[in-house]
Amino acid sequence: MTAKEFGLLADAIKTYFPRDNVLPTENALRLWYAELKDIPYQIAYAALRKYVSTNKFAPTIADIREQAAELYNQREGDISENTAWQLVWKAICNSGYHAEEEFEKLPETVKRAVGSASQLRQWGLSEVNDNTISYWKSDFQRIYRLEQQKELERRKLSPDVLKLIQGQNTALEQQNRTQVEQKRDEECIPMPDNVKNKLKKIFQEE
Repeated sequence: MTAKEFGLLADAIKTYFPRDNVLPTENALRLWYAELKDIPYQIAYAALRKYVSTNKFAPTIADIREQAAELYNQREGDISENTAWQLVWKAICNSGYHAEEEFEKLPETVKRAVGSASQLRQWGLSEVNDNTISYWKSDFQRIYRLEQQKELERRKLSPDVLKLIQGQNTALEQQNRTQVEQKRDEECIPMPDNVKNKLKKIFQEE
């Protein structure tokens, strides 16, 4: 969404809620734009229309992002569990020797639920029966539901916020690794000098 398009969205919000003193300053407009600019204007405007149809008070940034995330999923063709499994099963049937190609054809959320091309290959080369297929389907659909929810939650956050979160997670992981290494070093018992000297003597004699 461009700054000009956001201006149209902001005017629409003010028009829908004239008594709520929403977006009263230039700074407020800049902050809102920073958090919403990644959303395509048509999706953002449709999200606002959807929001005002059931709410009496002005929306927050979170309200707009939540409505937009749901609409975006619908526009992108939020694939049902059964349809997703049909795509996976078709890929499995062709994955004996073409697992990488079949994996790349799958939608991103379906890919995450499958895991990897090697998983497709493993399924494709396995001996199957009705029970096996039923188990695979049930397990895949359970993971797929979780991935759909994760995708919806991701779309509620702006890319800038996601980068900040990922950066913090990376920093925390590095800090944890450093602490573990320090603790391991502290717990190491130094070799006594007399033992060192004996070992040194043995190696010299050899």
